[in-house]
Amino acid sequence: MDQFRRPKFFPAIFSFAVLSACGQSELKPRVSNVCGGSAGSDVLDGLTWIAGSPVQANVLCQVRQSKGTLVQALDPESRDPLLFFDEETSIQLLVERFSGRQSRPTRVSWFSMSGERIGQRGDWPQNVYGINMLSNESAVVSGFDYGVFQKVSRKAGTFAAPEGAEFALSSEAQVRPVHLLTSEAWIAAIDNGYDLISYRPEEAKIYVVGNAQGAERRDAAPVKDVQTGVSCKNAFQAHALTRSRVLLSCNPQYFGPSKGQTVAVFDVRLSPDGSVSARELVHFDAAEVQRIDIFGSDRDNSFVFLGYKSTSKDNYSGKLLRAGWLSLSGGEWIPEDRFSGPLAHLAEGRGSVVACQADSGQCQSGQFLHLSGSSLRQKDISLRSVPMSAEIPFLSFAQEIKKQ
Repeated sequence: MDQFRRPKFFPAIFSFAVLSACGQSELKPRVSNVCGGSAGSDVLDGLTWIAGSPVQANVLCQVRQSKGTLVQALDPESRDPLLFFDEETSIQLLVERFSGRQSRPTRVSWFSMSGERIGQRGDWPQNVYGINMLSNESAVVSGFDYGVFQKVSRKAGTFAAPEGAEFALSSEAQVRPVHLLTSEAWIAAIDNGYDLISYRPEEAKIYVVGNAQGAERRDAAPVKDVQTGVSCKNAFQAHALTRSRVLLSCNPQYFGPSKGQTVAVFDVRLSPDGSVSARELVHFDAAEVQRIDIFGSDRDNSFVFLGYKSTSKDNYSGKLLRAGWLSLSGGEWIPEDRFSGPLAHLAEGRGSVVACQADSGQCQSGQFLHLSGSSLRQKDISLRSVPMSAEIPFLSFAQEIKKQ
């Protein structure tokens, strides 16, 4: 899922159609072609995702009783939402960010796995990008616009309520945090490294503080592999492996190929003593590959599923060049030609699902593909295309909030 925010515009007629669908949904079952209609089987029941795009109104969708249902239509000015899943509480959190003239604190709504809304708040830091666990009772969230983080409750009676004031990551530098890491008493915020005035990638940095009250600060350090000398510029996408470990995709070329720039994926870890390490997993010259999408990882986090893309000024989402599985330990590359797109693992061992982004022999762009088998990299896994025809394009699956 893209973490870089582009200027957002959308046709009023589209917004009216989505909101009309929402209004009608209160009068009859909320099965809707907006989210795909019939799935043909119950294999994806419980799957939740956001549909839309950063230039449209968005909706929250779920498969229930083998049908795509509209859970919630977002406000028209909420065009940059994120979805999270807290496995420990079986709660899904919809985070709505508001930009431009509508800029204001982030609104969070949380839902049961059956799609019922449990609660809602509108007082999280402005433009929240990440949520991370501190303990069984607390989490921490980051605010992109003003470079802050804030401790919030995970307790049943006060769920999502802020605990204490926002804490500024730096009093000297402008920080734009796109991901948080936690380990023991330490919190690390990853600044995205992008100049929002000149629109050029810069070196991403890590800001480490002692705890949720900022008792101790460490000097900001670049996200850089000291062995290869390669640094991460514009950390535009983050994929959490654990609460203290994240993969970053760095420097997509929003305006087309730029020879000499480096496009890379980094493995970043926060240690219990507050030290941070960064390791480059793969890199390309931007004349060859302009964007690397992190589609997901396998269940044991031994391989990451990547898509290498070409982009242009008019197509920053990119065209897929190739997809495959990259070993996080040895760098082995296993090409994948059966499917490509964002990957999510279903609960209770019910397999995995891919939102296909490119046509292949097994799945067409815009479809969901159900995968089952001991290892998704193996050629003998079961692949089953789900015949859903959504009227609004897939945007993102939920990001899992890691407890370990």
